[in-house]
Amino acid sequence: MTAVALATACAVIFGTADFLGGLATRRSRVFAVVVLSQVGGLLLIGVLIPLLPGSVSPAALLWGMASGVAGAGALVLFYRGLATGMMSVVAPTTATTAMAVPVIFGLLIGERPSALALTGVVLACSPSCSSAVTRTARPPARASAPSWARSPPGPGSARSSSC
Repeated sequence: MTAVALATACAVIFGTADFLGGLATRRSRVFAVVVLSQVGGLLLIGVLIPLLPGSVSPAALLWGMASGVAGAGALVLFYRGLATGMMSVVAPTTATTAMAVPVIFGLLIGERPSALALTGVVLACSPSCSSAVTRTARPPARASAPSWARSPPGPGSARSSSC
């Protein structure tokens, strides 16, 4: 039960952060939003590291820095997509990719999840995939007058009157 509660809390926190980050990037520069979010995360990690068990090795620090840079780059692309595209398409597409890449990589390196785990992956992927390909109705095309009918008559035009 604890795993379900933690997973739910994680989903709520990530979903809220993604939504608010997407809104922030519609009002500010994407790079500024990502830098602010990453600095906030770095400060939080800096406070928590002394409290967490384990030891820090140079290899672990390098992997952590590399993942931080890759994560920041991914956030730039993600927030840019949210700022310029439809959130209802960008968010599920990103979620599906974020889930599928590690699963596919695991399968390629020889991991063999149980049938129940693979069923869970398929079920988790299905709503994301279907919402990303939902088509929206096009607004009806506006009827417009020919260009000669829209331009006001002026001196020298064929429609100007000479009284």
